[in-house]
Amino acid sequence: MLPQALEHLGQTGVVAIDDGRAAFGARVALLRTAARSVDIQTFIWRADNAGTLLFEEVVRAAERGVRMRLLLDDLNTAGTDPTLALLASHANSELRLYNPFVGRGSRAIGLLADFTRLNHRMHNKSFTVDNVVTLVGGRNIADEYYEIGETGLVDLDIVAVGAVVQAVSNEFDLFWNSASAYPARSLIADVTPQTRDALAQRAQAIRAGSQAPNTPTRCCATTSCRGWPAGASSSSGRWPTWCSTTPPRRWPRATTPSCSCCPSCTRGSARRSSRSI
Repeated sequence: MLPQALEHLGQTGVVAIDDGRAAFGARVALLRTAARSVDIQTFIWRADNAGTLLFEEVVRAAERGVRMRLLLDDLNTAGTDPTLALLASHANSELRLYNPFVGRGSRAIGLLADFTRLNHRMHNKSFTVDNVVTLVGGRNIADEYYEIGETGLVDLDIVAVGAVVQAVSNEFDLFWNSASAYPARSLIADVTPQTRDALAQRAQAIRAGSQAPNTPTRCCATTSCRGWPAGASSSSGRWPTWCSTTPPRRWPRATTPSCSCCPSCTRGSARRSSRSI
């Protein structure tokens, strides 16, 4: 991308990603191809399937010598402190929490005691690699943003190269250096980090299971769905057909026999809720 950007100095190139699974793949690809630095800013990063896989990709990049800077809003980090402690302990990874909860126990008590401060949150989301390419948009890091499982959020990302990348980097630095961004090490110093092996095993289990981002769990989201058509499965690599005449964009068009869902299944598409925040 760098040679192309140099050929168009002062200009910006963008590509929109409206498919959740493609958006997840873009993030994995960016982490795996990063050479020098990665800056990630997000409001939500859950330790679910998508979050765990990206946590491990971050660690892998740091182990390759890539400088990682992670800026997470602390409102939604409950239960992830051991994983955050692992990330913060790596020499090439620095983690900061925006407007954090001092007490790492009950968030409700913290809100009651310090509501005015804790009500100020950071909804920014950016994913910048080597200061050459950036990914911005509405997606946080959690299963529903990448259509993993039975529900998904309709959202949009933009991959950009060129002049705008520096502007996104400057915005990241503004938040990173703000008085509200606290080094995670000072907040979770007494937390026992998750082991590297435990994270790797969890990620491998997700990749091997039906909840991996590349495979659907069943052919439709109705409770009466009987599962996969004959000869089709997530492990066989064959996609199921849908009960509707127009397959939703969530999955590739079918290459298998007719869907075995019950006759009452007329929609055939997984439920998708409204745009995220």
